[in-house]
Amino acid sequence: MFLYKLSINPGLLIILLQSLILLCDITTFHVGAIKRHIDAFKQYSDIRVEIIDLQSLSPENIELFQNSCLIFHFSLDFHKLHHILTGEQIKAISNNRCTKAAFVQDEYRNINQVCETLVAFGIDTLFTVAPLEIAQKIYAHSDLEHLTLHTVLTGYV
Repeated sequence: MFLYKLSINPGLLIILLQSLILLCDITTFHVGAIKRHIDAFKQYSDIRVEIIDLQSLSPENIELFQNSCLIFHFSLDFHKLHHILTGEQIKAISNNRCTKAAFVQDEYRNINQVCETLVAFGIDTLFTVAPLEIAQKIYAHSDLEHLTLHTVLTGYV
């Protein structure tokens, strides 16, 4: 587990929290775009950020997320996530009342599985690369009526 002092653009996330938990796949850190994206959190924010590798995620450290924002980083295979994690991990994340957000890329792939994953984890906010009017159609799932969408440029915080 890595601990970084990171911040978030407060105008973008519009939340005041004690910390940010960035759930990611550290095996992808050699990819320049992923490294730069994570570095952007460090460079442009003032909030404490804990980076947790998906492989080290446990129900015990999920309990620590209460006053945090859990962000699912685009380094994860998001559309497969609810099949990769155990039922216990999924339940712990889903039941956790922390704010949850996701950065998703390659939204043309497996959109039904992406929607299932958003629902399974109770994600509140989605940062999408699709224009808002298109994203509203893509994510028009009946169980995602609560989902807040923010359009971002690929790889930008």
